Amino acid sequence: MGKENLPEKQRLRAHVSLETCLQQIYLGPALVSFSPASHNRVANSDRNAFLTGFPFMSAIITIPQRYQVVNGTTAVDAGIRMLPLLLCSPIATVLASLLLSKLRLPPLYVLLAGCSLQTLGVGLFSSLDSSNLDVSPSQYGFQIIMGCGFGLNLSTVLMMVPLVVNQKDMGE
Repeated sequence: MGKENLPEKQRLRAHVSLETCLQQIYLGPALVSFSPASHNRVANSDRNAFLTGFPFMSAIITIPQRYQVVNGTTAVDAGIRMLPLLLCSPIATVLASLLLSKLRLPPLYVLLAGCSLQTLGVGLFSSLDSSNLDVSPSQYGFQIIMGCGFGLNLSTVLMMVPLVVNQKDMGE
């Protein structure tokens, strides 16, 4: 399907969308006094949040689909089977806040633990056999590992903002 097959409106929309994205990437930092891309710690925090948020949102969408398609469960049952992941994420968020605020643990260690748990959980869950129609109990353990990793990472990135951004660059 070439350009000639697209209606004029669709070609114009694609061009405007591409142009807008390029402006945000190349011109956006020049238009504001503070550029997160130029600040190494902020840029790394943004990358970490993106690399955590993408698998988190993918897991929230694909795991219930897997339960419905592969294991033949209902939508409600698939949602209930997501509870280990969804309950462990806020528990890990509370744990991260305690580690950072009360124990004064450096955020790097919490992020390393979160990244390790997230990678391990996602890797183990993706290695499950899809030819077996029974729901394996190990799926719940893998969800717990994933949820702990997601919770540690996302909350730590948010709590790092006051540590890595100058006061003058933060809103009032």
